[in-house]
Amino acid sequence: MRRLAPLVPLVALAACTTASPVKDHVPNADDSASPDSATTDSADTDSAVDSAPDTAPPDDSGDTGTSPDAPELWVYATFNLQTDTGRLGAINLVDRAADAGYHGMVLADFKFHLLHTGLLTDGYPTNVRDVVDYAARRGLAVVPAILPFGYSEGILYEDPNLAEGRPVTASYRASGGALVLDEPFAGPDDAGFERHGGAAFTGWDWQDERVVADTSVFRSGAASARMDAGSGNARVVRSLELRPHRQYHVSWWMKTSAYAGFAQVTVLDRTTGAPLTYGSLDPATTQDWTRYDLVFDSGDSTGVRLYVGVWGDMRGTAWFDDVHLDETGLVNVLRREGTPLVVRGDDGTVYAEGVDVAPIADPALTAAFDEGHAAPVPRLLAGGRITDGTRVHIDHYVVQRIYGYQVGACLSDPAVDAWMDANLAAVADTIPQPDGLLLGYDEMRHMNTCAACATRGLDAGALLADHVAGTTERVHALWP
Repeated sequence: MRRLAPLVPLVALAACTTASPVKDHVPNADDSASPDSATTDSADTDSAVDSAPDTAPPDDSGDTGTSPDAPELWVYATFNLQTDTGRLGAINLVDRAADAGYHGMVLADFKFHLLHTGLLTDGYPTNVRDVVDYAARRGLAVVPAILPFGYSEGILYEDPNLAEGRPVTASYRASGGALVLDEPFAGPDDAGFERHGGAAFTGWDWQDERVVADTSVFRSGAASARMDAGSGNARVVRSLELRPHRQYHVSWWMKTSAYAGFAQVTVLDRTTGAPLTYGSLDPATTQDWTRYDLVFDSGDSTGVRLYVGVWGDMRGTAWFDDVHLDETGLVNVLRREGTPLVVRGDDGTVYAEGVDVAPIADPALTAAFDEGHAAPVPRLLAGGRITDGTRVHIDHYVVQRIYGYQVGACLSDPAVDAWMDANLAAVADTIPQPDGLLLGYDEMRHMNTCAACATRGLDAGALLADHVAGTTERVHALWP
């Protein structure tokens, strides 16, 4: 088998290398979920039981029967290697790839990111080595996909506070021993699509032709916005004034019938057209009224356009109702040294957690970064300096999910470096001689916004280059 020498990490920077991001939970020790391979066809993975021989055939990699100028063929495979079904499915794919003249396999499993945690079954490393060793005997290179810096759920699973954070401010007024949002944003004044003249909505700025008022199907009030099958966009749009560097919460309800299409809620800066957030939806073909939530920060924007509906061609029917947008704060607030939180008064007084106000955190914070939960309510402490009526501002850092699921880890926090060192060591123990490594710098959208990154004085490109260089040094220290 031809080894790649010297060992060179393969870096996925802009192009998405997976068919879809990892969305599932981390399996329990007895997880029996079927393996998920993005690159295999519909063949039953159980066939691996019959096709995987007890003894591997001899190494025939010296004669592939292909031209020296022929491109190398690689397969990207995702398997749950904690189960025998996943192990045998991977072995089956090795056979198919080797028989078809492929050069190698990029092997991905979310649990590679948990090898150092003690959360996996004792047999997991053995299953991984079985697949890697079998591939070597079949003359197939294996490159594990590790270090998920673009889609960082694997890093953030143990500590979601290591996510890259964006700075926001929330203003509160003390009342009844707590801090309540001051001057909350009212949002659209026709959230339920009640104001319309015939098919046209008068409470929204404009709508595409295929959006009509439906007075027979609605969740509340007496109307909803209906999108029918056809070509072209079907959206309603409303222009809104926002405050910069604030956190906002959008919620809406959607109903479908025989539906297929690309539905989303999008917020764009009114002046530049730059997107502040995308909320891509994945509704069932037919579903009753279902609520969706989206949280975003306004950045420098003072005005936005809120788009609701379906982009492009669609089949069936979709309805939207009760679209609300309001200001919030502290949802998925991050607490680490690189994301400092400051409670300050109008007069510049800085208040102390544990003295004036109870320690602030979001108890619902997880690596899923759910956006539908209630915002934390800061509690005042007896004997503190904040009294009823006092206006305070909380400067803090929050997570900005992209497309409703993507979150990246901070590239500057020492705890992320420690995670990387521990994980790489565990990968090296499990796969001592890989044929290469695919480093997950994939679609890097979260960078250089938290205090830990900002203090380094680098732009996003220099920050990424510095991080890749440091990671490469770590890799070569383990695999010279």
